[in-house]
Amino acid sequence: MGIDFSVANSPSFQDMINASRGKEKCEIPSCQDLKGWILHEEVMEMQEYVKRIRHSWESTGCSILLDGWTDENGRNLVSFIVDCPQGPIYLRSSDISAFVSNVDALQLLLDGVIEEVGVNNVVQIVACSTSGWMGDVGKQFMERRRTVFWTVSVFDCIALMLEKIGTIDFAREILEKAKTITKFIHGHTTVLKLFGDFTGKRNLIKPSKLRSAMPFLTLENIVAEKKNLKAMFASFEWNRTKWASRTEGKRIVNLVEDRSFWSTARMVLKATIPLVRVLCLINGAYKPQVGYIYETMDQAKETIKEEFKNKKTQYWPIWEIIDDKTLFPHIIIIRLCLMSDIADHLQCHTENRYKFL
Repeated sequence: MGIDFSVANSPSFQDMINASRGKEKCEIPSCQDLKGWILHEEVMEMQEYVKRIRHSWESTGCSILLDGWTDENGRNLVSFIVDCPQGPIYLRSSDISAFVSNVDALQLLLDGVIEEVGVNNVVQIVACSTSGWMGDVGKQFMERRRTVFWTVSVFDCIALMLEKIGTIDFAREILEKAKTITKFIHGHTTVLKLFGDFTGKRNLIKPSKLRSAMPFLTLENIVAEKKNLKAMFASFEWNRTKWASRTEGKRIVNLVEDRSFWSTARMVLKATIPLVRVLCLINGAYKPQVGYIYETMDQAKETIKEEFKNKKTQYWPIWEIIDDKTLFPHIIIIRLCLMSDIADHLQCHTENRYKFL
């Protein structure tokens, strides 16, 4: 559900828009214009965009991306996104709760998507997991279709690694404490202003499109601001605030003064930031090829080992997560197939297919 167009008539909405524009005032279209000619033009423009991308599939080939998840109501959902050099487009989402354990029914659903996109246009299916129903469908798919690759999203694999590391006791505890600090500072105007005075208006929370990396990037910011945080909570200005005498404020001060918090926070960063850097690399404008990704992952492992000063008891649990084949298969293209079987199909796609990984 989106925001109702009638919100444009609200004075508070206009105030919000003006505030976001700074000194430059903005004339807001009327509700009638928004749901009339403006909406119509936007729809027409988007339809032309989608049409242009669809026409490119025949010449460049494309990937079908599968994103599966369970919503707050317990429904099993899957989204289908088609990606190609011209850009991605959202195809549709399906509720598969009624047949999530029926591999044949799931295959029929996937077959329908492939038919819609064009059998000869699809180079590969990119799944977000190798476990559960997606793993079962992948195994059967590889047996049934020999002209389409079934691959695993490297981005999702590394995101799962970070999530799994975040569930380790020492990491989970530190991330919760870091969340407490950021919530306190950013949740109170007086404290946030004081923090800005001590840090040159820098933010603790690291905005990022990489959702799985955000907790670790934010923790990295907190560690980088350790000196400023300590100075702020020891300052005369802080002691003048009402929070200095309140339980919540005292708890944050004790946390910032806790040496074990900082030492463990650094340990968490040693285990995760090398993986975050790989994630940022994959998500960047330059899309590395498969071999380079594996080399980078090996380098990340070695970096983690060095960060822990080669102490196996410390780095080995992280290595085990990285080497977990259910998270990051050692063969991204799961099926080994004879190139002679698919040579004709890939003739016009060979140059482009690695751009989709």
